[in-house]
Amino acid sequence: MTISLLVMTVSLGQYRLSTYTLDLLAHAGLENADYFMQELSGPGSLDEAYTQQLIEKMDSYSIVAEVLKAQFAVTEYKKVRHVVMLYDAPMQAAFPLRVTRGKWMPDSVEGTQSLPAVIGGSQESKAKVGEEILLTIDGKQPFQLGVRVCGSLGPYAYTPAFNSSGTADMLNASYFFSQGDQFIVPVTESLMDQLKQNNSIVSDPYFIIRYQDDVTQAEKEAFRQEIAEYGSTAPMAQIVETTRAQIHQQAKEILPFPIFLMVISTVMLLSVSVLLTFQKINQYAVYSLCGCSRRNILFYTSAGIALIGLTALIATILMVSGYSFLNARRILDFGEVWFDAYSIISAMIYIGILILISQGMIYSVLRKNSPIEIYRRWNDAPASKY
Repeated sequence: MTISLLVMTVSLGQYRLSTYTLDLLAHAGLENADYFMQELSGPGSLDEAYTQQLIEKMDSYSIVAEVLKAQFAVTEYKKVRHVVMLYDAPMQAAFPLRVTRGKWMPDSVEGTQSLPAVIGGSQESKAKVGEEILLTIDGKQPFQLGVRVCGSLGPYAYTPAFNSSGTADMLNASYFFSQGDQFIVPVTESLMDQLKQNNSIVSDPYFIIRYQDDVTQAEKEAFRQEIAEYGSTAPMAQIVETTRAQIHQQAKEILPFPIFLMVISTVMLLSVSVLLTFQKINQYAVYSLCGCSRRNILFYTSAGIALIGLTALIATILMVSGYSFLNARRILDFGEVWFDAYSIISAMIYIGILILISQGMIYSVLRKNSPIEIYRRWNDAPASKY
């Protein structure tokens, strides 16, 4: 039972991550956008200055409305490396993330001494909403950045990451998000100037180009051919459709086996509980004749299956709550997976239903085999049978 519940929780976590990232990407308003992947074999590939030049060049075209880029700096919090995600206006509009505590970043940061920040990752529980934190930003000359925690993404924080390449029929939504320890802060002009002077900015090599609303398909094709010398593009709308098809296939591949395990373990556990009840029915009859109530007998008979179910539930809770910590230290790794309160609640609901069903079945057996029922059947039976 424990192994079945753990396998089911992990499989559901992997499936839910796919649907969660698809939901984020599908609602980002990127139907009229391309994912640009710079050529990595050139002399300036993966160079920060070259990446910035490419971003500025793409943004200068009249058919381009804006460029969405994933940029960050590096810091340390509670002796754990964190990245500081730099969310400019296009990123805030496209990728507002779900918070588990507090609120998402406000629209305006004017008049605030400390920048609002959303924390996520293995150390998020140590930061209180409203707490002022002083972060030391890495660079040529490390400097301190004051932030005020306004919300938390929880221990499993997935944020935009544009560092995966491939064709539109290979990429899916989960490639655009990565998990880690991080702070998300809004971009201000003064902050960006300070980060640039300190060489603290790190940009993902790829980015998203959003076109103007009135751009025709022919203009897009001409633009794609013009920038082909710098890299390749993939339509975001096609990536979303590819993701939907992959999720459908994923559901058929990863969910049947854990569901099969759960069904087998559930049937076996219920069968064993009923068989054990039949095996000890005479003992329970003696308890009943000695004055033990049916409720107490039912509690006694259900204790075993409840103990097995609670053991599986506790193991699941420990895995879900501690996975972020263990994964950050490379102790436990299930790949890309999404755990949250729903993971624990669903396990609790399953165990609760299992215990209720077992109690119902055991109660039915005890009622049909009580001392009074046994005596009535014996008294009503023909004498020749005895």
